[in-house]
Amino acid sequence: MRLLNPQGVLFAIEQIFDAAANTSTLGCYNLDIQSLKKVIPQFNANFQRQYQRQSGSEERLVRLAKGFEAIHHSLAKNDDSETTEWSVCNHSSTGLMARCSKINLPDLSIGDFLGVFEADLSPKLVTIRWLQIDNNESVDLGLQLHPGNPAAIYLSPHGKTTETKGLYLPPIGEIRQAQTIIVGKGGYSPNRTFDVKDDEKTYTIVTQKLLNYSLNYEQFNYVVKKD
Repeated sequence: MRLLNPQGVLFAIEQIFDAAANTSTLGCYNLDIQSLKKVIPQFNANFQRQYQRQSGSEERLVRLAKGFEAIHHSLAKNDDSETTEWSVCNHSSTGLMARCSKINLPDLSIGDFLGVFEADLSPKLVTIRWLQIDNNESVDLGLQLHPGNPAAIYLSPHGKTTETKGLYLPPIGEIRQAQTIIVGKGGYSPNRTFDVKDDEKTYTIVTQKLLNYSLNYEQFNYVVKKD
């Protein structure tokens, strides 16, 4: 059985409605059409993948860290004790398929946020888009890559010492996205001021717009506050 996650579609539709709220009511039917164009392909049994995935000629192993806390720990401590080993079956520029024995399977759900750690490659972030368990008791995951290579940081409300964990993502020119930060669910609110500790560097930011979210993380952009 394969389970699919429609959360990305719902988030896209929500963004469309938010944008429409700032304009006149003209073109409301165009909004319906745009929404349908996003929804229908996800539920169409004949939907074709836009990017062809390639199978590797040699076994490729990766370690997956489940959830925000485990990802941050693996990055900050350079420690894989909170990860599990998976085999990569195929990959593309936007995602990959990974397999592991059900015996070694951690508790996973559609929409979970994972970190991907592989020897000699930069860490990556992915989201589970589908999950399948076959008759051989192996588990397959369809993973969508999250743009950018994360780094572990710490955030504190400006002028206070209480720290929360965050993931810094550098600017991505290909999609014209400025630098962003990911925090655990409930950690974001607009126009908040934080002191950020990144290795030995500390600076102050003001949060801006929520760009992406799931059940266990929130991603936002920000501006650096000048002294």
